[in-house]
Amino acid sequence: MGVLIFWACLAASIPALLTGFLKRSPLAFSVSGILLLLPCLYFAGAENWVRFLSIIPAIPFGLAFWAWKAQEGLN
Repeated sequence: MGVLIFWACLAASIPALLTGFLKRSPLAFSVSGILLLLPCLYFAGAENWVRFLSIIPAIPFGLAFWAWKAQEGLN
C-alpha cells in the first residue's frame, strides 16, 4: 500500500508541475511541491548522497514563489 501511495504522489506531481509551467500558476507549482514532499521524506532517512534527493520539493516551491511574484508584478 505504501508503494502505491509513493508512486501515486510522484505520478500526480508531474502533471501539476507541467500545468505550472504552461500556465505559470503558483497554485500548480505548490501542489506539485506538496505531492513531492511525501516521497522525498523517504529519501531524507537514507544515508550518504541519496539524502540530497529530499531537496527536490524545494524546486517547485521556488518556482511557485517566482510565479507568484511575477503575477504580483502584473497587477
